[in-house]
Amino acid sequence: MIRRPPRSTQGVSSAASDVYKRQMYYASVPEDGNNKKVTATGDGKFYCEANGQTYDTCERRYIMRFKATDVSGGAWMNAFNDEAKKMFGGLSADELHALKENDFKAYERAVSKMTCKHWNFLVKVQSEEYQGETKRRMTAVKCAPVDYVAESKKLLAKIGAV
Repeated sequence: MIRRPPRSTQGVSSAASDVYKRQMYYASVPEDGNNKKVTATGDGKFYCEANGQTYDTCERRYIMRFKATDVSGGAWMNAFNDEAKKMFGGLSADELHALKENDFKAYERAVSKMTCKHWNFLVKVQSEEYQGETKRRMTAVKCAPVDYVAESKKLLAKIGAV
């Protein structure tokens, strides 16, 4: 049985230092508002088990797992389509998939370019207990590049207040 305590949301400033590359995106239904997973049928079409329909195309959506690190250490987080797309500089999961299939070196460069950049994350933290073991699940619900000028002004204001 899974017991879920209340969730919390925290702001974090860190760098994405590592990316779990095995599964960074999935194939989904190509309709707005429908994020259900589809599977390739072998004849170039895609089948959705959730609604029983077959599609000619699919839309790939990010479901990225990455390690965020700062001076205190690191933690693995999830980022879904909109936030992961921001982290990739606007590169969609379809575009990243095309790079992976057609130009693997360009794919590796795109992933490498995304890592080690500093971001401000709004992180949803949720604890789950399963068979007596408690685990934390962290999801980046919002992200934005660090604005060094604004951050410097905040620090100077704090120093001035002392």
